[in-house]
Amino acid sequence: MINDKNSLIIYYFFSTLFIYLTTNFLSEYDLVNTFGQKDIEQYFMIAKAVPGLPESNPNILAHVSTRYFIPYVAGLISYLSNVYIFDTYKFLNFIFLIFFIFSINKLLNKLHININGKFIFFSLIFLNPYLIRQHVFNPVITHDLLFFSLTIFFLIGVLEKKFTYILIPALIMIFIRQSSIAFFIGGIVFFLLEKNYKKLFIYTFLFLSFFYLNDSIGSTISPNTFDLEYAYGIFTYKDSLDKLIRFLLMPLISFFPLIFLMIFSRKFKDNININLIITLLIISILLIGQPVLGGPEWTQRNVVRISTLSYVVSTLFLFETFDLSKLYKKRLFFYFFIVGLFFWSFHPLYSKFKFFDVLRF
Repeated sequence: MINDKNSLIIYYFFSTLFIYLTTNFLSEYDLVNTFGQKDIEQYFMIAKAVPGLPESNPNILAHVSTRYFIPYVAGLISYLSNVYIFDTYKFLNFIFLIFFIFSINKLLNKLHININGKFIFFSLIFLNPYLIRQHVFNPVITHDLLFFSLTIFFLIGVLEKKFTYILIPALIMIFIRQSSIAFFIGGIVFFLLEKNYKKLFIYTFLFLSFFYLNDSIGSTISPNTFDLEYAYGIFTYKDSLDKLIRFLLMPLISFFPLIFLMIFSRKFKDNININLIITLLIISILLIGQPVLGGPEWTQRNVVRISTLSYVVSTLFLFETFDLSKLYKKRLFFYFFIVGLFFWSFHPLYSKFKFFDVLRF
């Protein structure tokens, strides 16, 4: 008889195979020119400059210039092996996928949920169309896949109150996305709630030092500056109300299963870890709020993809706050929900199946 540990491993393998077999694989040219994945060109500019870095390249936007770390690694592998950069990205993407599965398995071992709960937790995250499938579809944004793994280790640190698990992922995030600021603030809140002022000081000092270093390097790569309307564009938006409402509703595509489970449960867990919950809630709000505040003109349809950066945090918040035991006990409903998540993963662009095209996400 297969034990719980082995059944999870088999499920990881099956889910990975499912994603790879049903994802719409495209060439670099089609990604950029047919489907508008224009950031690829800027990441390639950084990778092609190896062993150096670009200098004051006006074609590289400010937010891309501070994400040089992974493009540099991809470019370095290409430089040393003479393998085309797009293929080195595919290699890195596969490595980061394995690392992600390792990370989420480590987190699941820390949670006090039964095997059915672990299946649901993993499925909610792994089958999100904007998480694993999107990165298999476009491996050049694999830095976000690493960002999710670092998020998981950060969360383990908060769960177990391990300083290094909080500090190191937060510092590495700086070189991957500006969204690291949300985890910086979340870490500050956590240390304040725990009244651990010594770790708060070390954490703040190191984060700000690394952030300044990364920003300084980014400013040598590109002369461009961040447009602040990305932070408040929604308040200056004057177009149609219909477009604004559709913009605000778009993240529901990614978060619908979590909202469904929240409504399905309608019951809070006993003995909630309030410090953990507050920390998770603040990080989630910050990660979702940033793209929403950009508004329809600035964030555009990217609001779904960028807000999904909070998805792992939001999933842990759900499981640590709400009692989902009803779902585990209803076997038929449990299997129906899991199968539903597999269908939910069929993004009409990223997957080979187009029956969700009617939803225009």
